[in-house]
Amino acid sequence: MQTTQLSEHLWQSVLETFETMIPLPLQRVDDPKPAPSDGPLWAGSITFTGDLRGCLTLLCSADCGEKMARTMLMLEDSEPVDEADLKDALGEIANLAIGGLKSRLLAAGCTLDISIPTVTRGRDLRPALGVDVERFSLLIETEGHTFEFVLACK
Repeated sequence: MQTTQLSEHLWQSVLETFETMIPLPLQRVDDPKPAPSDGPLWAGSITFTGDLRGCLTLLCSADCGEKMARTMLMLEDSEPVDEADLKDALGEIANLAIGGLKSRLLAAGCTLDISIPTVTRGRDLRPALGVDVERFSLLIETEGHTFEFVLACK
């Protein structure tokens, strides 16, 4: 499957995820450079095997992750989000996005088996899966925050 098709399938999956669970406005950013971050990033990753093998990773700042978690959990902007809820929300967002991608790929004749999400925090987080891996980023803005989905597969 071509990168442009995967990218469009992923974008549609992300839109569906947010329309269903996280009512925030999304704008796709047509910039190949990852979003800069001065602080630590959160990463929600899910690996997959099957006709394609690889990893889908959601990367965001703590502020962006908290905004998405608050919206998903229907909390007020002033309410704090504890780390466990933040991890759960980011893992679920990654899970919903890969689930939508899996459905779209299945309709195109491509099967995937997906793992459970892993969520971590750190600096300079970038998925690296070795040689001959096709990788692309989907940058998205919402309410002053930029986050990124990185799909790496072969």
